Amino acid sequence: MPFSHQLAFPACDGLAITARLERWRRRPSEFVERGDIIADISVDGAARVLCIDFPCLLSSLVAQPGDTLTTGDRIGACAAEGEDLPYNRESLLIQTI
Repeated sequence: MPFSHQLAFPACDGLAITARLERWRRRPSEFVERGDIIADISVDGAARVLCIDFPCLLSSLVAQPGDTLTTGDRIGACAAEGEDLPYNRESLLIQTI
């Protein structure tokens, strides 16, 4: 049985940051694999993407395009098998386009 997992906006290079959510690339009920891009964000005007770090089924997206996100903010949730959950590490990664 899958576990529910909260998706929190991650730190970047170990530092807390603030970003703007530009758009979601995925919708609830979509299955995503490790490394898939799920959203476009901007950090200080520079385009970045949010990537998922494990396979899961997106169950909700809380943040809306235009929202300001700060490290630690809950932005969504997903369902995953226990062995797939990223214990003691970030669930999402920020990458440069």
